Amino acid sequence: MKFSVIVPVYKVEAYLPECIDSILSQSFEDFEVILVDDGSPDQCPAICDAYAERDGRIRVIHQANRGVSAARNNGLFAARGEYIVFVDSDDILCEKSLAGICENISENGDSDIVIGNVIYWDEARGKERTFDYKRDFESRPADKTLLELNEVYARQHLQLPWPAYHSVYNRTFLSEQHLHFKEGLVCAEDLDFYLQVIRAAGSYILTDVSLVKYRLNRVGSVITAPTLWSVWGKLAVFSAAYEQAGMFSDEALMRSYFADYFAHGVLDIAQLGRPADRERCYKFVRENQHILREMSLRPRYLAARIVWGLLGLEAGTCLLMKSKAVYKGRR
Repeated sequence: MKFSVIVPVYKVEAYLPECIDSILSQSFEDFEVILVDDGSPDQCPAICDAYAERDGRIRVIHQANRGVSAARNNGLFAARGEYIVFVDSDDILCEKSLAGICENISENGDSDIVIGNVIYWDEARGKERTFDYKRDFESRPADKTLLELNEVYARQHLQLPWPAYHSVYNRTFLSEQHLHFKEGLVCAEDLDFYLQVIRAAGSYILTDVSLVKYRLNRVGSVITAPTLWSVWGKLAVFSAAYEQAGMFSDEALMRSYFADYFAHGVLDIAQLGRPADRERCYKFVRENQHILREMSLRPRYLAARIVWGLLGLEAGTCLLMKSKAVYKGRR
């Protein structure tokens, strides 16, 4: 079997059928679908079971609610395909994406990771935009390691392709390297996993195949409705990434890069409603304030340094959040 498509499922009954249908309608048919019901309290468990009854390629795992990382890990443990594809249950697997990835693997040979494109889709506004990580290269940058490739993206101030759905992963590689998602993280858990992968990967393919159509601004998602744990998770992951920058040859570049993202996490604190939650996060930031001193000198981050220096962390964050000084232009 070529692919195992792993779909963590939680409170997405309005979107789940479209997601599953997009997988089952692929022109390349040598795959299995693993639907991991993360204790969803709506009709999702019944929808998963109904699809499994109709199509033998689908397996369903029901688990108590433990979060997306645990759901993906359970899917990984159960997977039998040569390559792992992650799809969020409110998103869509792009047409012919599996066929395109299979063709790339046939042409280039087996690789530990295949990095593709993602289409970001704002359904309400009827707009799409594609993040194409191959557009800066006429062909695969054969002279660059995977770590060096990520430095190229960081120099261009692009988000590294860390979302799990941005890539396809060799299952044997993940198993032999004991790579999995860190459970308990909410938000940015993909970056933690991605850093593990690129540190260990010996080979990669960069392709212009679009893998997933990602649904933007879904009501109720952790991205649009920050909670204590989503903000805490983001701060924890980006501070850890900052500390791991030594894996890259240009450590100073990557420390600055992750410091910028840590600053975005600081701004999210101002959106938390409970004072106790805000104080808990601010305490973490004060303990790691050295990270903010290594933000880049790009205008919006320089402005943040000045505001935090003049007004302090809490008051400065509120002002920056209101003015969008750091959020403006964020990719």
